[in-house]
Amino acid sequence: MSQFLKKLICEEENLFLEYKSQWYWKENEKPTPNEWGEFLKDFSALVNCSEEYIEESKYLIIGIDENQKEIENRVIDVKFLQDSKYSDLVFFKNEVVKKINSFFRTDSDEEIVYNDFSISTFIIDNKKVLVFELLPTKNLLILDKDLMDKNRTEKRNNVFIRELKKINDPQVANASPEILGKLQNAITAYKVKKNKEEKKDRSIEKTINLFIQNNDIYELETPIKEKIWSENIHFELYPVKSAFHNIDFIYIYDRTSQQKTYNYLLREGLLADNAQKWIIIDNGLKKDINGILTKFKADKVYSLDEFAYEHLYKKYFEDSVYHDGKFKAQEQIKNFVEPYTSKSNEKNAFLILSEWYNQVSKPLMVIKGYGGIGKTTLVKYFLDDLFSHNSDNEVNSKILFIDSKEILDEISKQNTVNNIYDFYDALAKQKNIEKKLGKELLELSVDNGNLLIVLDGIDEVIAKLVSRFDIENFINTIYNNYSLGNEKTKIIITCRDYFWNSNIASSYKIDTLELEAFTRELAEKFFRKQFTETSKELEKCLKYADEFALSEEDKDIYIPYILDVIMDMVKQQKELGSVNRGDIETDLLNTEITNDYFIGRMCNREIAKLENLSIDLQLQVFINMAINFNGVVSHESRKKLFTNVQTTFSESLVKKFKGHPLISYQNETMTFRYDFFREFFINLYISKFFTIRDSMVLQDDFKEIMIEYIKYDNSFTEYISRRIKFDDEFQLFTISILEDLIEELKKEELLETRSLISSILILLLVSLRESNQKNDIVAKTELLVNIFGQNLEFLTLINLFGADKNNYPIFNFEGKTIKNAWFENYEYFWECKYDENTSFEDSTFKYLEPRKQISLPKIHEKLFKDCDISGIEKIIQSEKSKHETKTKQIKNNLLKIFRHFEQSGTFKEKKIDDTRKKCNTVILDKLIYNNVIEVYKNPSRPTLKQYRVLDEYHNIVKVLSQEGSCLEFEKVLQFIE
Repeated sequence: MSQFLKKLICEEENLFLEYKSQWYWKENEKPTPNEWGEFLKDFSALVNCSEEYIEESKYLIIGIDENQKEIENRVIDVKFLQDSKYSDLVFFKNEVVKKINSFFRTDSDEEIVYNDFSISTFIIDNKKVLVFELLPTKNLLILDKDLMDKNRTEKRNNVFIRELKKINDPQVANASPEILGKLQNAITAYKVKKNKEEKKDRSIEKTINLFIQNNDIYELETPIKEKIWSENIHFELYPVKSAFHNIDFIYIYDRTSQQKTYNYLLREGLLADNAQKWIIIDNGLKKDINGILTKFKADKVYSLDEFAYEHLYKKYFEDSVYHDGKFKAQEQIKNFVEPYTSKSNEKNAFLILSEWYNQVSKPLMVIKGYGGIGKTTLVKYFLDDLFSHNSDNEVNSKILFIDSKEILDEISKQNTVNNIYDFYDALAKQKNIEKKLGKELLELSVDNGNLLIVLDGIDEVIAKLVSRFDIENFINTIYNNYSLGNEKTKIIITCRDYFWNSNIASSYKIDTLELEAFTRELAEKFFRKQFTETSKELEKCLKYADEFALSEEDKDIYIPYILDVIMDMVKQQKELGSVNRGDIETDLLNTEITNDYFIGRMCNREIAKLENLSIDLQLQVFINMAINFNGVVSHESRKKLFTNVQTTFSESLVKKFKGHPLISYQNETMTFRYDFFREFFINLYISKFFTIRDSMVLQDDFKEIMIEYIKYDNSFTEYISRRIKFDDEFQLFTISILEDLIEELKKEELLETRSLISSILILLLVSLRESNQKNDIVAKTELLVNIFGQNLEFLTLINLFGADKNNYPIFNFEGKTIKNAWFENYEYFWECKYDENTSFEDSTFKYLEPRKQISLPKIHEKLFKDCDISGIEKIIQSEKSKHETKTKQIKNNLLKIFRHFEQSGTFKEKKIDDTRKKCNTVILDKLIYNNVIEVYKNPSRPTLKQYRVLDEYHNIVKVLSQEGSCLEFEKVLQFIE
């Protein structure tokens, strides 16, 4: 908490955080009703807080002057606790609870209004700080009687909340009816969620069974479990015998009457005279150990986690594989700046992560975000802080940090991955751990809170194993196998948002943090970790950061990995000079692209250090690293890294590569400094194929990447297209590849071939879009014709989406007979152009749900001939039904108009004003436009404005009298439709 508190007091006051420089009344003085009232008003306002913070902890911190900007000047020693009865924090809390019960009520039947808070003191810079941590409430605190504060009397039934002033300073306010309704809804939703969380019965049965397995001299006799709620007698008794001595393990639950339980054990004769009595109590209970020893005449007393640690897995925790608190030696950890998340615009990620760790029944935290956003850095910083806290407080807890990249090859050997243990087992094999935990011991150690497990970069495993990674079952085991009732399980996963969002559909409420990029303020804070306020280096860093900033919702954002590289560059070379793109000689990069330029610049600076290895040859090494080694190169594989690189391999070259700014080297393993670089070089690998064009052979990894990554509306494809010159040579090269794939398709229908054709076609379409050439429906259709011929035979479009409303990927299929086509998840299929001569033959259609407010074209009989339309049959039937309903409505409106003109078996002239009042004017105007009805001037009454039905449509009269239809009426119906 101390490190957490230091981070917390750096924050400005906000809705969840209130500072007071001094306590509400002076030391050694009896508090007045007004002083108590002022405290209770502030306290209850924090408990109720606001709609967005219902589910989060709130803090009242005494001893902080928020007016001081410098942190070292903020802390003020809390005097009132000195020589005061309130220095006993247990007594202090009881007094606060009494006051809350006296002045407030809730809508529930609970006897205690609110007591779910803690009071703690901490020493910061030799000054005492008092901290109230208020956990989420399940009921609003409502003032039950008048309350006097320092200014006025607050009236009964008031509900105090926190709100922001116009200048964003927090203040206490009375909830309006509207806000009160929102608060009630939020609390109701929170209670429903909490009630759904399964409360598992605690038991030490598994612990004792594992103790017996580890100590085969013992045998377990019949356990006895008793819960007599009326007398508060709750225990589990496990008699264990051996040839040497016997032990009665007695597990005492929370809120157990110790004396009654012991008397019951004696009265029932359940304790053996010759057995030692080992008492095990719930974790975290503040029990009088000496009192328990005396009451039970016990030999030993353990908390559950202490017993398991000492007697089950202590020896397994001695391996060096566990975290040693030394992440802080890494530069990015030294310069760590707390990022913000999409979850909260006030609490930073470190605070939220720390709060989660201290909560019970919260087994899993997923930290997600795109590559280079700082997920791993946040976790490493948090783990170092936690390690320091555990060491200072002699907590028997270990931290296991598992880097997915390190174990990827090992875990890939498994048929199925569906358990945390699979990751641990892969790490144990990869690191040659001698004393390896079994699955049950690992589960118990995690559940007892003795082992925190971090799975860093789980998206690597998702991408590598695909269906062999049973993600749903993996999540289920965390909540079932690793959450056995002690409620202390803590597992952290980092994952790219795309992979997590695309693959996770769990029924559990999983805590997640989605990191946001840095603001300009955080970027400055990051650089100030290394450089002084007035230094030229800081100015340079900010200059480059601004140049490489990204724009999001009209504000600049800064990607942490770019800031880190900028800082490293400025540190290595103080005089970098102005940005010059012309000196970067490369055929693979487009230096007009920011990231290309940045990586080109770094490689350019390394040419001399790498024995004159050119930029493109360096890039080829990194492409090999990304494609062939998944971004992780062991010492044994170093030579293979330089395959297909036109240079002489040498150990010195390898040694120099280890210092490359794109590379991180630890434990004789080279990895990319950031995940972003791996995806960057995968992208460059595809770009190289289409720009260099030295081979038309499609490797398996090329096919997999094209199918997985190429989408019409993602940055990955856009980056490739921006490197490609969309000219005739590129088109001819790509069309030749597609023609070869079509020939393969003619021999054998394979979904992989179809998907590859679609991906290459999508790349062509995106390249056309990103070029300066014409990109309308005519140009896109012409591109299809150039590839698939006039009738688009074997045209394939799979997973084609696009968000740019001004440039939808649609085509003109009018007059075409399209054979052997395949359309699947093509969002704009129904918006393409069709006519009565459009026909599809022997083609497949799947998942072509039209976009909102989009109607299907007219489905004529020849449109789908000998086609597989099972995937769109419901859509077609639904549209036909809509069309029939619409036609019926139009027909009824037409008949109404013609009846208006009918008189004595023929059509007569009608006044214009009268006609427009009685008839559907939209259809009427279409009839006028199509020369069915015309404006008529009667020669005998020239001033009279009239409509009349043209003579050639008078035959429609018989439809009115005889029903049925006629040629003239059907022609009119077509006009309107």
